[in-house]
Order: sequence, then C-alpha cells, then structure tokens
Amino acid sequence: AALGYFRTTKQEKLLIINNLSDKEIKLENPLPGIDMAVLFPKGMRVEDPKNAIVLEPFGFVWLLVLDGVNFH
Repeated sequence: AALGYFRTTKQEKLLIINNLSDKEIKLENPLPGIDMAVLFPKGMRVEDPKNAIVLEPFGFVWLLVLDGVNFH
C-alpha cells in the first residue's frame, strides 16, 4: 500500500510518497507533465519509459513540485 500527500507552504510544494508495505511497489508518474525534483529518496528509483517510481519495501521519496500546480 502507498500513501501520498502534499505539504505546501508559501515557498514550496512537496509531494511525499511512502511505501507502507513489505513489498516493492511501482507507481506511475503521479504528476505527468509537471517538473519535479527528488529531495529525499530512500529505497526509490525511477524506471523508463513512463518515469515510473519504484519504491522498495518501506521506502519513501519527497518530491519538490517545480511548476504548474496551484494548491490554493
């Protein structure tokens, strides 16, 4: 099971994704067409061709959303 949520401030927008299971999971790009930067990966890798995010058991990633999303 995966848990994803946004943390937003006036200065930045973060997407945090956690793998809560003891098995590897593969997720499609959660924000296609939006530029993001990886800040804190633990047990995470990106696979082509669709930029799928793979999280190892209990892995997580913090992604900085760089453009195009308005959360307010």
